[in-house]
Amino acid sequence: MFTSTPRRRWATVAAAVISLGAIYVLAATPAKAHARQQAPEQAPEQAPEQAPEQAPDATPSELPVSDAPGTVRWTVNAGLGPTVGFNGTAFGRLIMDGHYRLFGADVGPGIGPMLHVLFGKNRSGLQVGPSFVWELFLADPNNIRLYVGPLVATGYGMERYDNVIVSFRHYWFLTVGAQARAMFTDRIGAFVRPANFDISAGTGGAQGAWSFAAGVSIDF
Repeated sequence: MFTSTPRRRWATVAAAVISLGAIYVLAATPAKAHARQQAPEQAPEQAPEQAPEQAPDATPSELPVSDAPGTVRWTVNAGLGPTVGFNGTAFGRLIMDGHYRLFGADVGPGIGPMLHVLFGKNRSGLQVGPSFVWELFLADPNNIRLYVGPLVATGYGMERYDNVIVSFRHYWFLTVGAQARAMFTDRIGAFVRPANFDISAGTGGAQGAWSFAAGVSIDF
């Protein structure tokens, strides 16, 4: 009769445990492989795209001269008005002058040529010479820029008098006064010279006069 001993019983238990472990391993291995096959492949994470850097806006000082605000190279004025001499005579004056802006801006000093055409009863003449102006900015109400500044002009003058005897007068003149301007756009405006005083010395002695003028002003 077959009898079990302790040694045989432990051997049987060990064989059973080993068999169960082998069965579990064989059963789990296909399941894990199937799970790996079914799992979706994950794409590698991509770094977020960065917006392209934008260049900073150019400041007025970095802009080309032709694009910077308030840039003016030349101012040209054309107008007319009356002139009244201290001796009571009166005549008209056509004014044309241009000023080169030394600072390249709409304010500051400007210098350039000047031409005055004088006309009146039995009287005509010309005045030519340099003109100087220094404009200051006042305000810009309703986008109308206002300027004011002193004005000085000097040069040579010649006049013809058609009286009983035709006569000519040659003289040096000096004009001192003020000018105000209103610019309606970047280029077009108007000027007024309400109180300019003229002094001349030459043929026939010295004379003085007061003059007023207004007209069109162009910046470019």
